[in-house]
Amino acid sequence: MGVFDFGPDADSIKAALADLDIEDLEVEVDGGTVTISGTAGSQAAADKAVSIVTSTDGVESVSNDLEVAEDEEEDDDSTGGGGGKVHVVVAGDTLWGISEKYYGDGSRYMEIFNANKEVWKNYKYDPNVIYQGWELTIP
Repeated sequence: MGVFDFGPDADSIKAALADLDIEDLEVEVDGGTVTISGTAGSQAAADKAVSIVTSTDGVESVSNDLEVAEDEEEDDDSTGGGGGKVHVVVAGDTLWGISEKYYGDGSRYMEIFNANKEVWKNYKYDPNVIYQGWELTIP
């Protein structure tokens, strides 16, 4: 690294996330890895935070330790059978990890895959293929 090489800055990342509904936001920077934690008011706020941090210059990876406040919708339908949320895939996401996030059980990843098969039609319906920016419906 040269004298003028600067990595991501925790204060500037925190400022970029200031308008999002996240309580007790903490940002830690270790080289090119940024860890964000706190309580997001919604899944959309958490997803947007990860997206903003991922797109920040110098960030190589994001460790998402954000918790999402319980929504009343989630309490009404804990099985996820009706509402259908949308998850925007960010760097480092896997179907297993997304399944753990929404269902608390990674082995239910095929439910997400089956609900979004049209996304995979150009990828031989391979659930191991997943790309940043995809919008997946969570049944």
